[in-house]
Amino acid sequence: MVKLDFIQNLLRERNVQEKNLPKHIVLDSYGAVKWAEKNNKTIKEAYKKKFENIKEIIKLQVEKEIPILTINLLSKETKEDMGESVAGFFDELMNDDTIRKNKIRITVIGKWYDISKIVEPVKKIMEDTKAYDSFFVNFCINYDGQEEILDSLRVMAKKIEMQKLKSDEITKEEIKDNLYSSYFVPVEMIIQGRRNFLGVLLWDSVNAKIVFSNKLFPDFAGKDFLRALEEYQE
Repeated sequence: MVKLDFIQNLLRERNVQEKNLPKHIVLDSYGAVKWAEKNNKTIKEAYKKKFENIKEIIKLQVEKEIPILTINLLSKETKEDMGESVAGFFDELMNDDTIRKNKIRITVIGKWYDISKIVEPVKKIMEDTKAYDSFFVNFCINYDGQEEILDSLRVMAKKIEMQKLKSDEITKEEIKDNLYSSYFVPVEMIIQGRRNFLGVLLWDSVNAKIVFSNKLFPDFAGKDFLRALEEYQE
């Protein structure tokens, strides 16, 4: 696992702070189903457009030297129907020159292993990119922010049971150390189309600036990502 101190050292080498750019962005890719209904398209067509936009945004992440991008990719409501499309997306991503050339590490968090069609592609892309350390792209699949915190508490309860942790040693740092996202620096910017807070990386999103695109994600192109960055800089 990548250590938090390594990522912090990496951030110091980048100029994102001088440019007033976020070091860690959460991006919500919500809206494929509504977009398909609105535009008389199939769900597969909507997801194809969604995945094309994600690849474009990853290229912009590299261009702007933003170290960490976390994308809320697949919710519980659509996980079973779209498992095959997501598996195909990971296969495409693994063959994308952008990933290899820029040494982008891909991580998937959440209960993704409950979706049988994506298990092997997810394992493969995480294994094949585990040595990369220039940029980080994290995909949330079958993920719930409250469950992440709950699982962290369960790990600590187990440590107490095994006498490896005392109750008075539970701190914010200890909770952070046991999250799925233990090695992420805190989120500084959230981009989403919907108005209700999505809850991705809930523990780490305190003080993050939320930018509303007011767009369904298949309509959220690279120019919209750049516009969101400009709003963050204001």
